[in-house]
Amino acid sequence: MGSVDLGSLGDLLSAFGDIFSGFGGLSSFSAE
Repeated sequence: MGSVDLGSLGDLLSAFGDIFSGFGGLSSFSAE
């Protein structure tokens, strides 16, 4: 756990952010 590369983590988080923002638009649309 201690040897996690923060750069890789940042890339993963930004990738998940893009995905979640896309799903967020869909879920907010379907929730209406």
